[in-house]
Amino acid sequence: EIIAALFYSNDDILIIDPEGEYTPLIKALGGTVINISSSSSHRINPMDMNINYADDDNPLNLKSEFILSLVEIIKSSPLMPAEKTVIDRCVKKIYKDYILNNYDEELLPNLSDLYKELLNQAEKEAKDIALMLEIYTKGSLNMFADKTNIQLNNRLTAFNTRDLGSQLKGLGLLIVLDCIWNKVCQNRGQGKYTWIYTDEIYLLFENEYSAQFYYELYKRARKWGGIPTGITQNVEDLLKSDTARTMLSNS
Repeated sequence: EIIAALFYSNDDILIIDPEGEYTPLIKALGGTVINISSSSSHRINPMDMNINYADDDNPLNLKSEFILSLVEIIKSSPLMPAEKTVIDRCVKKIYKDYILNNYDEELLPNLSDLYKELLNQAEKEAKDIALMLEIYTKGSLNMFADKTNIQLNNRLTAFNTRDLGSQLKGLGLLIVLDCIWNKVCQNRGQGKYTWIYTDEIYLLFENEYSAQFYYELYKRARKWGGIPTGITQNVEDLLKSDTARTMLSNS
């Protein structure tokens, strides 16, 4: 299917590859493999957001929802209402200049900006979240703290997250998924379709927020010229998730 889409259309094809299994195929077809790991030079900013990020007039709402998903994966437990409130508040503050200046790339915030803004808040919850983010911004797991340095110019691109390790696998998949969504938004403006393949999709359903984010993207993508495909052998794992069951019933 990937080969057919590559040779018989002008569409873009993006693959999330948690096990590194697609690398030989992608290289043989002249595609690009982006390695996401602490030892790789490739960087993705999870705060990336363009003006077409959402259907409504305020793409910041969708980005805030994504950041909540990201922090919950880091926390490994559900966020409390107060934690959601301070995160949402900080997200809106750090994007203010970027949005007011017509989405100027120079003013695009990164994860370190969120960390600093959390430290400026009075609530204990904000300090606790900042402490959780410290290792991802100033510590040894800071591969998502910088500005994005990859270009999705090749029509065939795979994101290899194999070397992220089990602790970072869910987080890395979510960030890559958001990066792909930004590309879908860009392609929509150019009238181009985007094929999206997510292998080992069950990994995204291991917590509520990443499952909900993927579910919303899965529903929205078709209206935005996206053609999403989720791949897994672990069907029983999907059946444990109400969100995944809803997706399966509508497929």
